Amino acid sequence: MNGCGATTSRHWWILGLALGLILAGCDKPYRSSLTEEEARKMAAKQPPAPGLALSVCGETVDFNMVYNAPLDLAGRRVALGPYLTFLAKGSDLGGFRTKAYRYVRTTVENIVNDTLLYQQAKREGGDKLDEGVQKAAQNVWREFVLQHGGNDAAAEEALKAQGLDRKEFLKQQKRQILTHYLVSLRLRSDQPISHKELVEAYERMKDQLFVIKPRVTFRSIDIQPSRLQLTDLGADRSEQARQLANRLLAYIHAGQDIAALASQYSHGPMANNGGLWDAVDPCSLAEPYDRLAKMAMDMEVGQVRGPIELGGQVFILALVDKQRPGYLLLDQVQEQVQQQILRERRRRAQEQLQNELAERAKVGQIEGFVEAFIQELYRRSEADHAGA
Repeated sequence: MNGCGATTSRHWWILGLALGLILAGCDKPYRSSLTEEEARKMAAKQPPAPGLALSVCGETVDFNMVYNAPLDLAGRRVALGPYLTFLAKGSDLGGFRTKAYRYVRTTVENIVNDTLLYQQAKREGGDKLDEGVQKAAQNVWREFVLQHGGNDAAAEEALKAQGLDRKEFLKQQKRQILTHYLVSLRLRSDQPISHKELVEAYERMKDQLFVIKPRVTFRSIDIQPSRLQLTDLGADRSEQARQLANRLLAYIHAGQDIAALASQYSHGPMANNGGLWDAVDPCSLAEPYDRLAKMAMDMEVGQVRGPIELGGQVFILALVDKQRPGYLLLDQVQEQVQQQILRERRRRAQEQLQNELAERAKVGQIEGFVEAFIQELYRRSEADHAGA
C-alpha cells in the first residue's frame, strides 16, 4: 500500500453501487429549501451555514469534509473546494452549478459509500477490530516513511503534495483495511479451485495474455546484381548473381561456415553480422525480407535454401530457429490463472457486498446536501472575490 493507493482504492467499491446511497432508518439528510432565484439574491449576504451537514447513520459529512476532499486532476491532487472556488470566478450560480455539480456529487458519494462500508465492516468485525486496524494502519505509515528514506518530514511533504496530511492518510488506510477485511469475510478460503475453473479462466485469458507470436531467426546471403564486380561488362548481372549463389551453396554443403561467407559476399544489411537476423516477427520486416522470413518459417532448423530470387536480388537462406504462433500451455501459466480466479472471486464478493448495502439503502437523499454545498461554496467564493 502507499499514499496513492489509499485514495484510488475507494473506487473499487463504487462500481455498481447505486448513486447516493444512505442506509434505511438513518437520520434524514439536509435538504436545501432555496430556489435558484432565492439563492442568487442571497448569495452575497447569506451568513455561513454551520448547520450544513449530511447525517449518515450517526456519522456526519459536513461542508469542510467535502471542501477539503482531494480531487485528482490529470494526476495532480488538489483540494476540491479551492479548485471549485477558482471555477466560480466570473460565473453566475447556474453556470457554476453546471461546472461544479459532477465534482461535488462524486465526492459526496465517495465519502458516503466509504462511510457505509466502514460501518458495515465494524459491525461484522466487532469492537476489537479497531485495535488491529489501528496497528495495521501504523504499519502502512511506517512503510510509507521508509519509502522516503525513513524521514517522517519527507513523507509528510510527499503527502502534502498529494493534498493529504498524516491524519487523513491514516484515516484512509484504516477505512481501506476495514473494507478489504469485510470482503475477505465473504470469501471462502477453503474453497479449492477446480480444474474446470482453471480451464474456463485460461480460455478467457489466453487471447489477451498467453499468445505466442511467431518468431524466426535466420541467416541470409543477399546478392545484389548491381553491386557485383564483373570482368566481362557484357555479362548478364542477374545470371552472374545466380551463378555466385550456386557456388556459395556448394561451399556451404561442403562444410564452409555460412557466417563467414555472408560476411564476405553478402550485400545485405546484416552482412557485418554474418548475415544473422535476430528473432523477429516475420511480418515486421520490410520487403523483400518479410517474404524471406516467411519462407524461413516453412523450413526446418539448420536447413539451407537457395538461390531464392526476390525483388531483383538473389538470396541464400538458412534457418537458425523459429517459434510458431500459438498459446502458452495451461501448465505454464497455471499460477497466473489461479491468481486471476482469486481476483474474480474477490470482485464478486465486492459486488455482493455492494448489493447488500443497496438493498438497505435509500436513493437520492444526498441531492439536497450537494445542492446546498454548491450554493454555500458559491456564496463564499462571491464574498472572497468581492473582498479581493
